[in-house]
Amino acid sequence: MARIMKDSGIEWIGDIPEEWHTIKLKNVAKIITGNTPSKSDDSFYSEEGLSWVKPDNLDGFYGFTSTKEKLNSEGMSLARAVPKYTLLTCCIGTIGKFGYATEEVAFNQQINAIVFSQDKIYWKFGIYYMSVQDQQQKFYQNGNVVFILNTENQKRVLLTIPKLLEQQAIANYLDLKCSLIDSTIEKQKAVIEKLKHYKQSLITEAVTKGLDPTAKMKPSGIEWIGDIPKGWEVTKLKYFSKIDSEKLPENTDKDYEFDYIDIGSVGEFGNINQFERIAFGNSPSRARMIVQKGDIIISTVRTYLRAIAVIEESNKFIVSTGFAVIGTKDECYPKYFFYESLCEPIVQEIVRNSVGISYPAINTSKLREIKYATPPLSEQQAIANYLDIKCVGIDSVINGKQRLIGKLTAYKKSLIYECVTGKREV
Repeated sequence: MARIMKDSGIEWIGDIPEEWHTIKLKNVAKIITGNTPSKSDDSFYSEEGLSWVKPDNLDGFYGFTSTKEKLNSEGMSLARAVPKYTLLTCCIGTIGKFGYATEEVAFNQQINAIVFSQDKIYWKFGIYYMSVQDQQQKFYQNGNVVFILNTENQKRVLLTIPKLLEQQAIANYLDLKCSLIDSTIEKQKAVIEKLKHYKQSLITEAVTKGLDPTAKMKPSGIEWIGDIPKGWEVTKLKYFSKIDSEKLPENTDKDYEFDYIDIGSVGEFGNINQFERIAFGNSPSRARMIVQKGDIIISTVRTYLRAIAVIEESNKFIVSTGFAVIGTKDECYPKYFFYESLCEPIVQEIVRNSVGISYPAINTSKLREIKYATPPLSEQQAIANYLDIKCVGIDSVINGKQRLIGKLTAYKKSLIYECVTGKREV
């Protein structure tokens, strides 16, 4: 027999089972905003004690038992602690990001704790419900640049709830189903990591050892490169390239438009994810390096991000001051040197020559001195063509896995939504 449904009165929820009812969060939970005991006084913090939670610690449905930062007894007296199984939600910035602890914790002011009334809400049902209510929570947020969801507004979030026993049954059902989905997602992620590792090793092997496994080898004289084929040379970057050779003059027409590339736009293995079309007058930096088809760009700041790409289009590009623009000379094949710049020994050498802790950077003088294994031009082309074919095949498999993860993630959210609003009977 089909379940009898009724209008919930909430536009984004729609119909709910007849025996369910709607209620505001404030009537079934206590909401507490966290705080931070003074960081200038180390006496509040210790290696052991009460876990102190920040937004980075929030990890969705995976409950955490401990955090790196902890409060000692003095710090605890100043903090706001909540019991285990309390829902912790980000209330500043990434509204709706959530997690929960499996023990008592304290938390900072970027987090609201939602302590459900045990006689009204089963804690795990409450977490599942709130996980799919990001639309509601964002509806009540304030701010333009940094969004804030204060406790008074969060209290207005509406819940649709059945009796406690049914809440527990729904939560148990979702625990089982979501664990199966999560297991499949984790397996796909593991395959992706293996494929990425294989791709990296394939690139490194090709640009340091060549394609001929029978080639006679000789010492390169560089520990991190090892032996190279006999016909190859080791050359410093400065001898086969022009670095930062062209930039837009200051008197450029302010309406002149170009595609701007910043470090965050370059993904793994040189994929440029997006461009920002801007006018010269709105350029985010005063130094505007011009890049052309065939140029290689290498991040000189935050070098651990491995933001390295080759420009394969004829667009008018300008890059952030955080890049070095490398134009190879006629006797060099740009795509080969792009691949070599991605190989692990070169990446590690760039990182080793970087200075700084939070934002390690390498200056162009150091970059110019980095040594590359250089084969004859015809072999450069053959290696680049080989890697193009191999990498396209690997990327195709990776993209397929990522699409599957996206579908599974969407299905999981849809399943939770249908169960906690009564549209799927458990």
